[in-house]
Amino acid sequence: MNHTKSLSKFINRTHEIASLKSYLNETIQGHGKTVFITGEAGIGKTRLVNELQDYAVSKNVL
Repeated sequence: MNHTKSLSKFINRTHEIASLKSYLNETIQGHGKTVFITGEAGIGKTRLVNELQDYAVSKNVL
């Protein structure tokens, strides 16, 4: 399920997506965390989550 096909290029969130991917990888290894994604409207929270979801699917994580 690729959520990003119809969206613009994903930019300026390198640190954030790297952190989220790291947390997901730790979760896969059995060391889960709770992560809150907060911020003002329109700053890209949904896009960030969609990028993480695409990464999760690529790792066979539902």
